[in-house]
Amino acid sequence: EELIMETSVRLNVLKQYGGILPYYEVFYITFLRLHIEKSLENFGWFFEIYRQGNDESKPALMHLAEAIRHAGIVGHYFFPSRKKPHHLLRAQKLKQRFLVEENSPLSEIQMRNDIEHLDEKMDEYFLGDIFGYLLPFCITEEDFTESDFETGHVFLAANPRTAKVYILNKSYEFGPLMVELRRLQPSVRNADLNDGQ
Repeated sequence: EELIMETSVRLNVLKQYGGILPYYEVFYITFLRLHIEKSLENFGWFFEIYRQGNDESKPALMHLAEAIRHAGIVGHYFFPSRKKPHHLLRAQKLKQRFLVEENSPLSEIQMRNDIEHLDEKMDEYFLGDIFGYLLPFCITEEDFTESDFETGHVFLAANPRTAKVYILNKSYEFGPLMVELRRLQPSVRNADLNDGQ
């Protein structure tokens, strides 16, 4: 009972400060900056490898997967998967501070989940009927269609021209995610350089 009361008091204090105590805010901002910059760096490597005309798809796709993974971590700061009051308060504070809308591309959890939990997704996927061609890794300049997915299986592919990624026959756009990260980067960087202020 004492612990519940103490937690309740702490939550009330958090509410008074809008979700994060001022002297702890810098920690959130520093890690946000790290993941934003890592994501954009990996997006950059993905496009650079593509521009060089490298025929080897795996390195480019690994950079793309890493970019999406880091972007997913950024998304968790604003859209936590656990809905406990202190997580929601923190997320609301960061959304207000960095002007992140509810419909931000960072709120899209399916793409990040498919990358973060690819091992489990493959377990489930390969339990199904696997007929037709299997395309393990591919960089393409043509988008896949639903009919392509009916006759084959795209493990991990991307179209740099349309900024689409294909994960186990599901299609996602990562262009809006890059735009949002680029928008956030200067303000998060400045806040980090000013110790969270």
